[in-house]
Amino acid sequence: MLGIVAWGIWFVILRHEPGQDFLVFHTAGRAWLGGDSGLVYDGVRLTRAINSRFAGWLQAPLNFHPFLYPPSYLLLVLPFALLPAAVGYGLFVGLSFAASVACLAARTRRPGLALGALALFPQTAFLFLSGQNSFFTAAIFLAGFGLMRRRPVAGGALLGLLSVKPQFFVLIPVALAAGRHWRALAAMVVAAAILALAGFALLGAELWRDWAGLLLHPGGTYAAWLEAGRRKGQSVFACASLAGARPGVANALQIGAALIAAAGVGWVFARDRASGLQDAVLLAGMLLAAPHVSSQDAVLLGCAALLFVTAIAPSRPGAAETTILVAVWAAELLDPPFVFRAGVVTPLMLLLFLGAALRRAAGSGSRSPHLTAEPLARL
Repeated sequence: MLGIVAWGIWFVILRHEPGQDFLVFHTAGRAWLGGDSGLVYDGVRLTRAINSRFAGWLQAPLNFHPFLYPPSYLLLVLPFALLPAAVGYGLFVGLSFAASVACLAARTRRPGLALGALALFPQTAFLFLSGQNSFFTAAIFLAGFGLMRRRPVAGGALLGLLSVKPQFFVLIPVALAAGRHWRALAAMVVAAAILALAGFALLGAELWRDWAGLLLHPGGTYAAWLEAGRRKGQSVFACASLAGARPGVANALQIGAALIAAAGVGWVFARDRASGLQDAVLLAGMLLAAPHVSSQDAVLLGCAALLFVTAIAPSRPGAAETTILVAVWAAELLDPPFVFRAGVVTPLMLLLFLGAALRRAAGSGSRSPHLTAEPLARL
């Protein structure tokens, strides 16, 4: 029910500007392919180009929409930039959704539930209608960690692709080091380095200089957007700021949350427990620790919830655990907090989920690979 309501809400909000984030990727890719690499990290010109190229697509011009990903990410979207925008948009979200469902189904052994859970997760509608990349993030994570425990080099190499989203990449080395997955960690570092070098060799040094300059010396417009962009997400910083905290306090709370997440991830990966619980803790920890979290990224939390239920089977979740699962799921209907102010409780829901998963990991019932669907069916 919550997922159906979310689809209705986000269709109403985003119907005038469908695929707005994909249009950024597509236009940046087309700029490089057309020989205008300087346009990629010139946010003002890029936004102007989007509004000009897609004037018949958008019912109103977009506000400032820069491309902020590292150049290595451009390698991943160039194939879609070769296609007409509408075709590329459909394939981008469709293929990434199918990949994430397939990877989650492989991990839970319940393809029907995996499809239903992701399709009806409250932020999935936002992700589809904006054209973001969080399904790719989920698919790479699930495939990488699922493969890593059987084939550490191949799994680690897959995880190296997540270096294109640095805010979520930070806790992965913590997890691999704590779990003594040294071969996977080495493969991940090598793969991330190869991806960066490939971007340097194929795309040119100019893009890397522009990106580094953007991060180290952002101009007035960029600095203002970066600040506003953080506040428009659902990170601890964003929620604390919207709740009235001063920037220094909000940043301190963000750092504290990151330390808590790192400690929880390190502890659970150091124990010999079910991989589903480990990965559920890591997914929640990544969202809690990241300094910027878009609402679409919360699809990672939907995966974490399903992995949690999988890992604790065949025992049934207790009343408190079921309440937490329902609360975590429902809280995402209220995000982003700058639109729905009640969404500032999201980090608290993440902490509760993290606590429930860590408590289970400290117990003895986390080894079975089978799934109990009851808690998610209630949603």
